[in-house]
Amino acid sequence: MALPLVYNWRNLFVRKSSTLLTFGVVALIVFVLTWALAFGEGLRDSLKAGGALDKLILIKPGATGESTSFLSLEELRQLHQLPHLARTADGEPACSGEVVTQTSLPRKNDPAQQSLVAVRGVDSIAFDIHRNVRMVEGRVFNQGADEIIVGKSIVDRVDGVHVGGALMLGYDGGRPFTVVGIFEAAGGPMESEIWCSLSPIRDVFNRESMVSSVALRLESPAHAGPLIDLLKNPPYVLQAKTEQQYYQDLADRSSQILNLTLILVGFMAFGACFAVANTIYAAVDGRTREIAMLRTIGYTPGSVILSFIIEAVFICGIACVVGAALACLALAFTTKQEFLSDATWSTFAYDMKVTPRILIQSLGAALLVGFIGAIVPAYKASRMSILAALRRA
Repeated sequence: MALPLVYNWRNLFVRKSSTLLTFGVVALIVFVLTWALAFGEGLRDSLKAGGALDKLILIKPGATGESTSFLSLEELRQLHQLPHLARTADGEPACSGEVVTQTSLPRKNDPAQQSLVAVRGVDSIAFDIHRNVRMVEGRVFNQGADEIIVGKSIVDRVDGVHVGGALMLGYDGGRPFTVVGIFEAAGGPMESEIWCSLSPIRDVFNRESMVSSVALRLESPAHAGPLIDLLKNPPYVLQAKTEQQYYQDLADRSSQILNLTLILVGFMAFGACFAVANTIYAAVDGRTREIAMLRTIGYTPGSVILSFIIEAVFICGIACVVGAALACLALAFTTKQEFLSDATWSTFAYDMKVTPRILIQSLGAALLVGFIGAIVPAYKASRMSILAALRRA
């Protein structure tokens, strides 16, 4: 026979101070946990949006990313002879040699601060390979001209970015490039890049006679595996990955930040278990006579254990709802976040996302804290001697 829930609910308000303290600790844990998981979810979604299975990214073995890789023009010419490459409308092999570097530009809301931005130099064929890139304002740059197009995430991050404006690029930041268009890339990392014609980028960043990486479009995703194996061996000896895998590896490396945050949350949750235990111990000590009477009228030790666990779950469950609601409210007023990519050594923007799975995980964590914190004092209450409890009362 279980005690009625109204009994547990009423007893939550008997000791307001300890209950509110436990409530606040658990709500804080849920807030931090929800925020951390939303960070990881948004980052993974952004990187996943940039990945395609029929596109390969080629860099030099040992390079950590595109901006630290260097391929000669001779190596690039060899790649045009690879089998199973898709063809453009002009019949050209879908092979794009690209220069990827980075530059520092003043932030929009604080021009005194600098933001690292990836700059990608491409030929016209790149738009046949990176098919998720789509102009939303203005036009594509003219080949060979000092013109650029910018990802739409750049507009909110960098000062003075608009069609018709100019950005200073180059090692010394002394050459103006006119912004002629704004593009989107399905929410992927390329939306945080600046694109320009290959030749002027080579000139201002001193990247003559080389490319950073090569992007290939395949006839079918089924050809990716055999082609990756082929490129590992002479005469190519290159590191090749599908674009999806390339960004997945980046997401895995970035998960170290999330893991450190979750470890911190774990320590906080461990401390919260003691806060819950303290609250339930106080409840047990203050209701010694009640417990004895309940046992006398027929309630079993199991019912007593369940009763105190339910009280802890009530506290933690309500705290979870409040903590998660506050996290969602805070994220609703949060602008795009920036993440420093070790693939380009530049930042890209992404949206933090709270999903039903994250809310379920936060609720599960809060209820687990309540259960673990309550189990020992609840067991102590159930083992209490009825006669000793009545005498003590």
